[in-house]
Amino acid sequence: MPHGSTSSPCDTGAPVREPSGRRLALKRSHLDRRGARDRAAASSRIIAPVTASIGWLVAQRDLTGSSVRVRDAPRLWVTLIFTIPSGHIVGMHIGATSRTSLKGAVSGALEAPAEGAPSERPAAVVTAAALLAPVRAALRSAGIAATVEEGATPDWAEDTIDELIGHLGGRMQADDPPTPADRAMLLQSAAAYARAAPWERRADDVHLRLEVTIGAKRSDMTAIVTGNAGISRGLVLCPGPDVPASFVGDGDGSPPAGTCHLAFAAPGTAPADVAGQAERYAWPADLETPLFLAIGTDGPQEIDADQARALTVALAAVVEHDRQGAGMGEPLTGELILTDGRRAGYRATMATNQAAEEPGDVRIYAGQVRDDLLPEGTVIGLGGLPWAELDRVRSRAAVHLSVSRQLPRSGDGLPILILGLESHDGERLAATLRAARPEGVTMLEHGGEVLVVIITATGLHGVTTLPVDAGAIDLFRLRLAATSGWHGILVSTSAGRRDDPIHGFFECVLATAPTPASGLSRGALPRRRKSKPKSRQAR
Repeated sequence: MPHGSTSSPCDTGAPVREPSGRRLALKRSHLDRRGARDRAAASSRIIAPVTASIGWLVAQRDLTGSSVRVRDAPRLWVTLIFTIPSGHIVGMHIGATSRTSLKGAVSGALEAPAEGAPSERPAAVVTAAALLAPVRAALRSAGIAATVEEGATPDWAEDTIDELIGHLGGRMQADDPPTPADRAMLLQSAAAYARAAPWERRADDVHLRLEVTIGAKRSDMTAIVTGNAGISRGLVLCPGPDVPASFVGDGDGSPPAGTCHLAFAAPGTAPADVAGQAERYAWPADLETPLFLAIGTDGPQEIDADQARALTVALAAVVEHDRQGAGMGEPLTGELILTDGRRAGYRATMATNQAAEEPGDVRIYAGQVRDDLLPEGTVIGLGGLPWAELDRVRSRAAVHLSVSRQLPRSGDGLPILILGLESHDGERLAATLRAARPEGVTMLEHGGEVLVVIITATGLHGVTTLPVDAGAIDLFRLRLAATSGWHGILVSTSAGRRDDPIHGFFECVLATAPTPASGLSRGALPRRRKSKPKSRQAR
């Protein structure tokens, strides 16, 4: 499997699996860049009065059930130690228990502090109530005589842990993430947008042309409300005054760099850290979890501070435009005050998208979807194969079918459907697919679910069903748009180790229809496998 396994600040006895293949060791300097001034200002209020000596803030999170997993470790904890008032990360450790994680972080802070972080022993330590006794015991064991006081973990520290989890889970992080205040305001705007449900009245073939002014900076943007056609509800915000050419006509649907996307995940489908962050910022429990995504120069990534503010303004503009029922071409203006005191204004005008044309070269696939391809127990995942790993996977595959033409390597990797099986089943499936000549993977929406289907020369084969709002589907489609339909089917083991045998690797190019297949003959729908379909990224 194209998964990287590296050692980390972890004492579980097994390596953490990082889908991106990058080094697992936390780039603490990257996390230290986030909101440094806001963090220092907030942390200076934790210990008062601030003395010449440094203080520590100890924060811990139970990672069990998150996207960060360690083989043979049923529980997983991470502890971060921040210096006060600077807010630098001085120690970090992942362990199989709360105690070992805490002990490792304290040891790391004393023996190998992060570069640029103060190395003095703390005069005072602040931690959550549940950690008071363990922290005091860990400090005594390390020979540190410091007062330990109770204090709630501030939002900036919790957000830093969220970034760490996202990094370890393979999500590309922003260099300048939103401050807690900006994130809170963004979530308030997103909740108002979800309550308004503009997709019930706004078709996907119109957009809002926005002129946004934040402080002295003016930007042209295009806001597209999604969800009216039954696709995932949300908002797409693109740079520029017009709908991107790739979205209309014979465009490939790939969003340009700088595009931001808000989608809503059905209960239980959002990553645990994303859902937890929304809950921490008082996201309403009766609304679906918001997912924010940006398109950077290297592919999908978390949104940054500027994008969070732009999305906040755009969401407010769409909600107000929908509330007033402004007509086509009728401009609407408004303003709001951002968390840093700057005034943000907008001018919103509804316009129609360019009429889409039918592509000239269309192949129609029809027939009943059969549930006859995968054995029980198959582990199913949607992910991305890093371009640096592509040639290696090709050479290691026992069976490999390539595409007939050279295609540009766009985005952060090749979108792939991962099928993990026992060795004998994997070899049999690879041989079956080779004989059937796969055309590609498509996703058919029906009744609130997405049916994942492998199209072959011999028929349509169901793989699994997922909720229509599953985040893995949106990410797979974004990657597919970036590669102009080029993707792969990877047949390997269920364990998911990087050096496991690769029974088959089938590259395909398939442009999928933009609308759901309403009269679809589904036949016997694919069964839910014994092991539930897993979203396994190979980024």
